[in-house]
Amino acid sequence: MDRVETWPKEAQDAAFDSLSSIEEDWHIDPALAEDIIRSREDIKQGRVTSQDELIVAPSKERYDL
Repeated sequence: MDRVETWPKEAQDAAFDSLSSIEEDWHIDPALAEDIIRSREDIKQGRVTSQDELIVAPSKERYDL
């Protein structure tokens, strides 16, 4: 990474853009991370909804989005 400082400005900009793109792909939003952890705990504790319940639920209620 230290060598990047010796590169031409255009090459440094291209490297920055590439690294920023990679970081975006690997960065998880904190709220999403919390949702994933909570979902994992729900599954471990058996707090899940069956596929049949998911299919039936929308027909019983109307959702205004």
